[in-house]
Amino acid sequence: MSKFTTWKTQPIFISSTFTDMMAERDALRDYVFPELEERLSERKIRLEAIDLRWGVETTNEKEQEAKELLVLKVCLDEIDRSMPFFIGIIGDRYGWVPPQDRLLKAEKEKSFKSEITDKSVTALEIEYGVLADREQLKRSFFFFRESLPFNKIPDNIKAKYADIHIDGIDKDYVEKRLKNFKKLIENKVGKDKVFTYKVDWDAENNKVTGLDDFKQKVLDLLWKEIDEQTKIEEDTRPKTWQDEERVYLDEFVEGRTISFSGRENIINELKTFAQAESGFDNWGLCLSGESGGGKSALFAKVFKELKSESNMLVLAHAAGISLRSNSLENMLILWIEELAAELKQDIRGQLKEASKFEDLKKLFSELLLQASINQRIVVLVDALNQFENTTHAKHVNWLPEIIPANSKFVFTAITGEETNNLQKREGLRFTELTPINKTDAEDIIKIICSKYHKELNQQVVKKLLDKKRSDGSFAYSNALWLTMAIDEFLLLDEDDFNRMKSLKGDAEQKLLQLLLNTADELPADIPGMYNYVFERAGIFGKEFTNSILSYIGISRNGLRESDLRKLITDYTDASWEPLTFAAFRRYLRSHLVRKGEIGLWDFRHMQVRESLKNSLLADEKKAKKLHSNLAQHFENQPANDPLGLTEIIWHLFKCDNKNKTAELYSGNGFDTFITYSYSNTLRDIIIENEDNFNWILSMLSVKNLSNKLRVTILNNLLHSLEGIINSIIELKPILNFLLKV
Repeated sequence: MSKFTTWKTQPIFISSTFTDMMAERDALRDYVFPELEERLSERKIRLEAIDLRWGVETTNEKEQEAKELLVLKVCLDEIDRSMPFFIGIIGDRYGWVPPQDRLLKAEKEKSFKSEITDKSVTALEIEYGVLADREQLKRSFFFFRESLPFNKIPDNIKAKYADIHIDGIDKDYVEKRLKNFKKLIENKVGKDKVFTYKVDWDAENNKVTGLDDFKQKVLDLLWKEIDEQTKIEEDTRPKTWQDEERVYLDEFVEGRTISFSGRENIINELKTFAQAESGFDNWGLCLSGESGGGKSALFAKVFKELKSESNMLVLAHAAGISLRSNSLENMLILWIEELAAELKQDIRGQLKEASKFEDLKKLFSELLLQASINQRIVVLVDALNQFENTTHAKHVNWLPEIIPANSKFVFTAITGEETNNLQKREGLRFTELTPINKTDAEDIIKIICSKYHKELNQQVVKKLLDKKRSDGSFAYSNALWLTMAIDEFLLLDEDDFNRMKSLKGDAEQKLLQLLLNTADELPADIPGMYNYVFERAGIFGKEFTNSILSYIGISRNGLRESDLRKLITDYTDASWEPLTFAAFRRYLRSHLVRKGEIGLWDFRHMQVRESLKNSLLADEKKAKKLHSNLAQHFENQPANDPLGLTEIIWHLFKCDNKNKTAELYSGNGFDTFITYSYSNTLRDIIIENEDNFNWILSMLSVKNLSNKLRVTILNNLLHSLEGIINSIIELKPILNFLLKV
């Protein structure tokens, strides 16, 4: 049994040429990876195979070239994000060599200088992903296929499997090029990482066969390396939900600060406040402002800078970055543990006994007082408005009644009920986040462009900075809008203006025209920008795009790629190709983020979901069907699936399926951990709206539910939910009455 309570994703990147390696890629998909998945699941590790050429069928040379160009756009990003084990498979083809300018642009975006001349997309993939990275060399394997028996292969398809059979090719040159490339790989990674294998040819069906040796070699080698690696990583993997929440916070902070620029005045104000003398009249500061204004980025930046200060302990929490982050109880538990660690106290017994919210609040206050005697304590809370819908959250009454003299609290929030109640506390001052000024906007444009080693034309910058919203304010004053707009420009390339026949002039002139036209088209408000982006994403297939956006939109914390693939395959007419999904993610890179070790794809900003509610998810009947599909999907997952445990009950509630909810919650042979997970979801349902408790109780009236199962449901509710909803109703007398009935 695995000792981990959280799951991890283990990526494996497969690099090969296209159509000549279909048999090998199918062998990996159908034999090697299922076996690895079974072994890894015992350690709570989920395998993620990254093969941008899986499912890609090309009927002619032109189509294959187009696919290779798409691979070129995304492959280096995929390698960067996954830090994978790497499998390279090479036969008698070197791969398609794209135009030099395309290669140079891909390399420039990554600040990468290739040493290989006349390289194919596959060669660049291998050089960047393996040969240029000393650490990656240890995690990479290459499989060289011996030449096929071409005497058995029809002349009209030989070129599909070997460069030397391409009409009009310089056979000596291509043969030498491939030989030198294989030799370079062998010299770089070492002979112990390079293996040859032999296959046969099925003349009746015209396909490669005899892959048993290949399959077994790949399985044995990968398992040996992954087995050793996972044992090494045991001490660093999250073993508790608290560990996992800290991973979420680290990822959130890193993502918000990677391209941060400007606003030095407000950063200095927050840091000065955190370091200044504290007292009854100067303990708190709340930074408020419109959604998308950059509050979270400032929170992350200040957190990173304050953490480096000596004699200062920083407690930080960002609501809304995970399912657990919305809970005040979870926030207090995390801080209690961090304070106890600082004080070198064992508080496990006290935490176990703290069954009520007031107990946690008291324990936090006591430890905060003790810890602040000898050092400054700074508490940072991002997005007060995104906590759960409870009285404690709305009234911010989790704060200690008396703030210790050496403690400072900094909050960010959208103005609302939370900030109104917070204003009632003495010693707290409010700072309205001023809009981004023109100088900061220009700096942000330069910073984001430089991240991708590009520069935006000044005519385009001027048009961008001149755009105004309906109220007369400049569009760039909102950080989210500005980031979205810049990325739209950076993603435009030759493929875009090649599709626009009306553009005149050479390539450079066409690109400028396209950029200027885009600047004119961009809406000046956030909702309009999202609609624009979603519409543009339709180039990947309207049903494909809308379905992915919709499923992530109705999820609570994102979905895995494997979930999305299955949902698209089972419930839409769209086809699934890893390459298309990678390109889709690249286009939406400002809006999609991969979270946690389990690898959930979620929206970077809460406003995406709000926008979808008014567009793709505006139809309640359609949204209900999507929830039903997700519930069915999670029901088909293994019983210990970490996402299914937290999400299936939620989606059953959203599609009003009381029968299945009652069946699952009544036990049906499931263990107590599963029932506990389901109870937590029911808790979330009640917190969303206290009237939802009536729906939960109505499970007891579903048809064909035995009295024994009704009693089980009642006992589960009484045991798991009494403390959670006592603030809403007197639960125990009602349940006791129902039990007697």
